[in-house]
Amino acid sequence: MNYRLRQLLGCEVEIQLENDEVVYGEICYVGSNFLELLVEEKRRPKPRDEESEEKCAETVEKAEKHHKEKKKHSLLFSLDKINNLKHDCGCQNACNCGK
Repeated sequence: MNYRLRQLLGCEVEIQLENDEVVYGEICYVGSNFLELLVEEKRRPKPRDEESEEKCAETVEKAEKHHKEKKKHSLLFSLDKINNLKHDCGCQNACNCGK
């Protein structure tokens, strides 16, 4: 599995983990027994009531328009935790998927 994952460095993948959690991200490093993905951050403030919920949504939309680059963080997990991997990014890396 390590060999194939190394071929997919820089590619977008969807990975289903043992606990049925699905993670989307870009493979940035493959270790001997772990994988590192770059995952987009999706943090939103918790609203206290309906009015503040609408204000929070408007604030988040304005901030997203203002920042062109999306914030990302890295996620590390064991290769043993991977149940399923889907690759459909269309890139021109060694994976030859055509991007």
